[in-house]
Amino acid sequence: MPLTSVAGFGALLFSGFPGLAGLGLYALTGVVTAALVTRFILPQLAGPTAHMRDLSYIGQRLPTPSSIPPAPALADAGARRGALAYLGVQRNDLWHENLSVLSTVSAEDARQMAPCVPI
Repeated sequence: MPLTSVAGFGALLFSGFPGLAGLGLYALTGVVTAALVTRFILPQLAGPTAHMRDLSYIGQRLPTPSSIPPAPALADAGARRGALAYLGVQRNDLWHENLSVLSTVSAEDARQMAPCVPI
């Protein structure tokens, strides 16, 4: 999974501006969906005749979970739990049905500008 994209777009969820938080949620949803489709759906669609290179030597170089020191592993697990808890608590404020919340123009300013806009 493209972890840097997930981390970057996930950071937008903590923005105080609802437009950025919404953008982060939409982008994060898209990146995760694309990664899951690429991993699970597309190989099935390619069929048994598709030839893939053997990249197992890359996986053999990566550290196994048992070789990771406990402190970073615990910090990572704590960060994940914290992010999930935040998303659970803020779920109603992160996803807006009304796209006007993405606008930087306040509703009052929009009403004041309405008579000035030519039709």
